[in-house]
Amino acid sequence: MKRLFILIFLSLVVILLGFVSKDNSMQKEFKKCISLGKANDVKTEIVFPVGTLNLSSSSKHIAKGTYKFYKDKWKPNISYKENNQVGNLQIVASAQREKNKYDDLDNSHWDVAISKDVRNDLSIQFNAGESNIDLHDCNLKRFEFIMTAGDVNINLSNTSVPNMLFKAFAGNAVIDLSGDWKNDLNAILKGGLGEMTVKVPSNIGVKFNILGILGDVNAPNFKKQNTTYTNDLFGKTKQSLYFDITGGIGNVDIQIVD
Repeated sequence: MKRLFILIFLSLVVILLGFVSKDNSMQKEFKKCISLGKANDVKTEIVFPVGTLNLSSSSKHIAKGTYKFYKDKWKPNISYKENNQVGNLQIVASAQREKNKYDDLDNSHWDVAISKDVRNDLSIQFNAGESNIDLHDCNLKRFEFIMTAGDVNINLSNTSVPNMLFKAFAGNAVIDLSGDWKNDLNAILKGGLGEMTVKVPSNIGVKFNILGILGDVNAPNFKKQNTTYTNDLFGKTKQSLYFDITGGIGNVDIQIVD
């Protein structure tokens, strides 16, 4: 049964990633920069179709991006409004919320940068392709990433984000939560078909509760008791990282990073 699901997963990824195999030279390009206003907090929603999404926290603006695409229906709609010093940012592909059949001209490439200094409540819906989310040192109130299929690297080191949700139907994920933490983390990770790697710091207590995984759990230097994995520092440090990992067909690899 496990072998059957793995074959289904590989077939699905090949089909979906086939849409992003086309030449990266897009027919059209759109740039947008949103200046910093009076907001102290920003709620950001990104809805991405198929292709490559790169997101960083290297901008001095609320958001600055370059968006490449073939079809006009995938040109992103970008809106930003402020109310009582709270900003609402939306970057949504025009046709993403409609029912569409993808072809090889649905490939998009977004390079987006947000400010690391403004506290951000960030939600990303990612359909298919490759994604690199590098938000190290970013001031995050919450982080949510929901993926249908693809490969994603998420760097949230030194963010002290208190709440995190990650869901994937199919694909591989590397999630870096290393670095220094000023508060507890409560993270929910829901896997699908694919591999998941989670990096945690060596200087803080960490607890994993792992259920429903059809695969191997590789957690060196963690103590296992039933479905719970804890490191030697759990219960001994001021802050702790708590993870609930559920579902998934594939391996979970837990790495301790200095």
